[in-house]
Amino acid sequence: MAKSCTLFAIDCLPNSIEWHFDNPQIEAWAEWFSHIPLLFSYLMGDLEHLPEKVASNTYVDTQSLSTLITPISQVKQRWNFLNLHFQQDIQNFPLDIAEKWQHIDQTIQTTHKTWLMLDCTLFNDATFGSKKFLKQLEQISELSKQFNLNNIFEFKHSTANQIIQRPQFELGWWDRKCIARIWDIQADFEDFWWNEDFSKQWALTETRFFQDAIDAFTVYPKNKKLSSKKPTVDHAFSALVTPYGREILPLSLEIKMAFVQGGFIVASKAVKDLLHPSALYDLNGNEILPFSKGFNNIEVYSNALISHSILKEDGEIIQQLLHFPSLSLLQDNLKFIDYGRYEDGFIRAEGCDQKLNVYTPQGDLVFQLDHAILGKINAKHGLATLRQFKSDDQRENYGVINKHGEMIIPCEYQNIERGFQDSPPKIFKGGKIVAIDHDLKINIFNKKGTLLIHSDYYSLPYLHVQHDKILCFDGLNDEAQCGYFDIHSFEFIVNEEMTRADYFTALHDALLGRSTEAQFEIKINAWLEQVTASAWLHDISLLLCEQDQEQATELIHSTNAFIIEEFEISQEDVLVYCESQNIYTLYWQYLNVAAPKLYHFDYKDTESLYHLADFDEFTGWQWSRMDGDESMQDGMESLAHYLKPHHKSLLYISTDHDSICFAVLENIEVESFAALLQNALIHCYVIDA
Repeated sequence: MAKSCTLFAIDCLPNSIEWHFDNPQIEAWAEWFSHIPLLFSYLMGDLEHLPEKVASNTYVDTQSLSTLITPISQVKQRWNFLNLHFQQDIQNFPLDIAEKWQHIDQTIQTTHKTWLMLDCTLFNDATFGSKKFLKQLEQISELSKQFNLNNIFEFKHSTANQIIQRPQFELGWWDRKCIARIWDIQADFEDFWWNEDFSKQWALTETRFFQDAIDAFTVYPKNKKLSSKKPTVDHAFSALVTPYGREILPLSLEIKMAFVQGGFIVASKAVKDLLHPSALYDLNGNEILPFSKGFNNIEVYSNALISHSILKEDGEIIQQLLHFPSLSLLQDNLKFIDYGRYEDGFIRAEGCDQKLNVYTPQGDLVFQLDHAILGKINAKHGLATLRQFKSDDQRENYGVINKHGEMIIPCEYQNIERGFQDSPPKIFKGGKIVAIDHDLKINIFNKKGTLLIHSDYYSLPYLHVQHDKILCFDGLNDEAQCGYFDIHSFEFIVNEEMTRADYFTALHDALLGRSTEAQFEIKINAWLEQVTASAWLHDISLLLCEQDQEQATELIHSTNAFIIEEFEISQEDVLVYCESQNIYTLYWQYLNVAAPKLYHFDYKDTESLYHLADFDEFTGWQWSRMDGDESMQDGMESLAHYLKPHHKSLLYISTDHDSICFAVLENIEVESFAALLQNALIHCYVIDA
């Protein structure tokens, strides 16, 4: 979804309007992407007349303050004041800006509406009704303080002057078509019923490439034919157009493709050639770096770094990394540049000499590596997994490096425990890191790189770690004992029932789909009767409902009703479970869905976890959100730290799918709740603060 703001002139307060396309109470004036233009802030208020914060029913929450309004009478006064004191400059506008200014003037002077509303909700990343949301709304309102109408000299030489000097950036896009902003613009608006002109004029590309940062499609024009003939599509050139008809990049630019990258629009003249002429535009279509500069294959990494490609005399295409906007050369002769894959704030540039340079987004060289692949750098502890192929060793070697380029664990191990191939090393409790050498022996380091133990136990090549214990063997022969190596106590816990040969036999059976677990059946009705009558369900429901008997009874009733309905639909009357489950395990899978005190997230949904701070229970919690495999764990540890002074704990509860579940409990409840989960064969543990 585009980060946009919109001006609407309206007859009454925004929470008493029916927001639809043809409501005469609404005039759509203008919109803009990526920032609130100065003209919008100026029309909304000045130093002595700040806009009013009000509720709006354009969104689900109709009670919370969410938008800004100001009287149209004041809007007209401010507009006339601007015209009066910059009259000479306005007369010298280029023709296109002069026409736009005249259109704005006519829009403002001829309106008969009562209020001007600035819908700026998409510039607010907090939850409706939260203190953070109101604070951000207040900050947007206070942008109008820049304009002091009581001091003419100050007014003419301050921010207001930027409206006149940079009109292409600070006026906005003025067109009644932006009435479409009352909807959530989506890529699946296939028929565009609300804008027939779009369907008549434009055809979508086969890929239906939708740029959600600007709510626009790359489109081709339809040729006009006789009414009896079906219009054909002209694929010579394309445009970047929103479904409501705003041409971000018009057809006259003769581009073939455009996409958003690094906060800019990259446009290309050709897409099939190895080298295609490129240009840069801002998200509103203003030219930043024209085609005439002669750059090819432009890529944007930040507001300070871009790259382009050149063809060498030997026919090889290489990349150059450039400072932006100066376009001075930072590094030449590159075969690979990456920034977006890891989103860790570092740019990797690999030269044809196999040297890997690591830069900040501002272009500062952090460190250099030889013949290496650098994984994602963790934002919290600053560590990354490193892979290297040494010239005298054909094996792939792993190590750990920090964000300053200092080697923490030498790059000479067969594996480092982590989430995925390029994930940072997993940091266990106490700051421990697990590595296995090429002999498969287990090694434990601390975060500073100190070797804590080089064990005599042998891991699997791919490392299997569960609950801080590593599956391993006390030898490499078939009779070797299987067990677990405890990361913290460094003890070997023997599994007396299994040898190394037994383990690989069981693994082979599992890969072939042969279950080794016994299975049991129970009638649905009998199962529900047993669980409902149990002390287990009574006790755990009361804990989930804060000892409220009525609420606990309702929770059980609604859960049973849901289960009955589900099995009636599937027409099944028998439940099958295995020996690693029991009747409570099965019931918990339904109970935990609707139970209070429990929080469910996708395993990478940092956005929802971050917004827990908007709820009263977590008011005051602050977390610097990270991206990546360990971000959720970092967030939960931060939340646990926040809860500790409140005598509460965060209990992590295992699930059988890709989701995270945790309970927020009073400290005195944790032991009882964990015991009840243990009765249901559900693993749980308290997250360390």
